[in-house]
Amino acid sequence: MSNDDASSKPDATSAHRAYEGRVDVAGGRARYRRLERLGRMSARARIEMLLDGDSFLELQRYHRHERDLDDALTATRAPGDGVICGIGAIHGHPVAVYAHDVTVWRGAVGEVGAEKICRLLDIAKERSLPVITLADSDGARIAEGAYAIRGYGDVIKRTIALSDHVPQITLACGLCVGAAAYNAALTDFTAMVQDQSFMFITGARVTRAMTGEEVDIADLGGDALHARTTGACHAVLESEGAGIEWVKRLLLTYALRQVESDDPLLCVLEFEFPLVPETERA
Repeated sequence: MSNDDASSKPDATSAHRAYEGRVDVAGGRARYRRLERLGRMSARARIEMLLDGDSFLELQRYHRHERDLDDALTATRAPGDGVICGIGAIHGHPVAVYAHDVTVWRGAVGEVGAEKICRLLDIAKERSLPVITLADSDGARIAEGAYAIRGYGDVIKRTIALSDHVPQITLACGLCVGAAAYNAALTDFTAMVQDQSFMFITGARVTRAMTGEEVDIADLGGDALHARTTGACHAVLESEGAGIEWVKRLLLTYALRQVESDDPLLCVLEFEFPLVPETERA
């Protein structure tokens, strides 16, 4: 081995470590520090709190978009493409989980991010895994145009297809806009963080421009609206940590067991509480 080859090894190792560090803070350290100042958790911190220690197997960690549709997209090729997907365990039960990284394009999902989610949902269906979404997203990444819209359409299609196969739970950790709001409403259970989570199709400015109505973000899609009026929210928690604990407790309400049956459902769900009230006034 030449001296040049020997000296290049430490450089390659250092470069790899530096890139790994960038993957963990894909949107940049400044944006992560801003999250900390706001008292909010990063996508990876949420997953770490949710899952059993060292159980997370991340899928397509380095994938990113390669389309040169405009200068902003070309300059923002974050590894992972703003979505963290993988398989882990909660209290020993395997689950599929994905989280939007709000530091990359405000969590908006592009073509590659949608492909990652679709792959995870396909695995969840094949292996009968509960699916947990930690939502913090501006919806489809409009800068990618039809590529992103088609991609999120594929995500929604799979979410619908999974509805009679496995339980799906969404914890809205921040904004849940457009296609992300549609997708959250299609899952079996949705929780929101008080005064931090908002779900709506179009924002206050667009609503004002289209209808002339003055409406603030809380009235448009806040936790109180969805918990008391629309029914799109099943629980309101005081913090992200409390929301994650709610998800973990919810999974424990399932009696998960393998059954001998011709039914394609491998996961039998038994609830400890009634889902439908006994009377209309209950």
